[in-house]
Amino acid sequence: MSEGAEAGRRAWLLKALADAPPEVQRRVWKELSPGDHRAFERAVDYNRLRPEDVAALEAEARTLALAAMRHLNSLALERQQAARGDPAARERFRFGAFFHPEAEPVGPGPDPAFPAEAPPGSSKEPP
Repeated sequence: MSEGAEAGRRAWLLKALADAPPEVQRRVWKELSPGDHRAFERAVDYNRLRPEDVAALEAEARTLALAAMRHLNSLALERQQAARGDPAARERFRFGAFFHPEAEPVGPGPDPAFPAEAPPGSSKEPP
């Protein structure tokens, strides 16, 4: 990416972040801040979707979440058994998934979730 394109992308991202709700700002700053990143949260939020599209996305999310949980369960059990009797084995973890569909009243006009100015070739997120 050229320096000019990168500068445009950064400017777009900063503008989008400035217009974002405080909860989104906190999540982004937490993710970008230095420090212990052992715990993490990843989420996507979309609006203006049809009910049938949300239902299809929920079905896909359930399938992916189940596959991820089965995979991690298998790995964790394997490692737990290998660590049996090791006094250093004193940590635990929790992994889960969520999907929260809800009706959202939206008015006419441009969607506030999409900044008015975005870099060429992008939509909601920068490339």
